[in-house]
Amino acid sequence: PTGRVAAGASFKLLRGGPRLGAPAGSVGGSGIDLGLMFRTPLKGGKSYFATGFSVLGAATSLRWSEGFEEKVPAHFDLGLAYSPWPYSVFCMDVSSSDKARDGRPMEKSFRVGGEHKVWTGRLTLRMGYARRLPAGDQLGFGLTFKPGGPWIIEYGLSVEGAGRGTGHRLSGTYVFDTLSF
Repeated sequence: PTGRVAAGASFKLLRGGPRLGAPAGSVGGSGIDLGLMFRTPLKGGKSYFATGFSVLGAATSLRWSEGFEEKVPAHFDLGLAYSPWPYSVFCMDVSSSDKARDGRPMEKSFRVGGEHKVWTGRLTLRMGYARRLPAGDQLGFGLTFKPGGPWIIEYGLSVEGAGRGTGHRLSGTYVFDTLSF
């Protein structure tokens, strides 16, 4: 973003089944993510400091093939970012879910990471570490590819600590328009 304030929202469709990691049957649903960021330019605009707030999974629900519906707890994030030069950014954030789920304790996390644009305007690489309570450690790698036009393609790899597994995420985004204030 080029302005001092940025706001965004995304709508997501969720789908799972026995082959996609759902414990039994199939599951589908939808949700909304919301975010707000304040950005302060530094050093003549070539670097910046930013703070942001987001709500992931606002009004998100899942419908299982067995006939029941589940409301997914929202996650609240508060983050800080610093970009010392135009093509890199370092960040940290804290997050918490809005309630406990299925008798499990409320999730909280602390994350740090960074990203660097290796092909300006087209390819960005990222890496991060998360300490999640009560789940444990997580290491992540990802990339964003912008082939041109309004499309953005993202891939993420998540490696869970203590041998709990590996996850892959692939997404496509169509940007309708951007607003700056």
